[in-house]
Amino acid sequence: MVIIDKPWPHMVIENYYDNDVFKTLRKEAKKFISNNVDRDTRKQAFPEPDNKALQDCINSRPLTEDMLLQFPQYREYDSLRLFWEVNFLIGPLRYPIHDESSRKVLSCVVYVDPDENSGTNLYDEDKRNPKEIAWKPNTALIFPAIDGVTWHDYSCPKGSYRVTINQFLERPRSDE
Repeated sequence: MVIIDKPWPHMVIENYYDNDVFKTLRKEAKKFISNNVDRDTRKQAFPEPDNKALQDCINSRPLTEDMLLQFPQYREYDSLRLFWEVNFLIGPLRYPIHDESSRKVLSCVVYVDPDENSGTNLYDEDKRNPKEIAWKPNTALIFPAIDGVTWHDYSCPKGSYRVTINQFLERPRSDE
């Protein structure tokens, strides 16, 4: 895995999941969404659905602390927990430029469906000069959360939808 330095450290990994696993993941994610999403909803995130096939697919390639330690910089942590979600958007939607929430230490976004959409824009420290990570199904964007550095946004065009699998290594909440 190669770390790309600009505009900040990240990895882009094509064919993130094994081809057969991705086919099942895509089918199960779409089925889960069709059974659980109100079509008028613009954004929904679902923590660990009650779908063993989908869970098995996602858990076949979990984020690990070893991946995090490949990066030159990341948020401090005492312990980590793995959290994942199926994320669904209906366009038109533009999620604003943001940094990761303070709990997140390492993030992974895998583009799932449809075949064509908008990717993720990475910005410099001044929130300018976007670099697009192109949308390609089964491609993962992995990056550590770095305060005031890892600015990014994403969008979904009108008349389209966007399904991603998002995994995070995060600091446990204080109530856990």
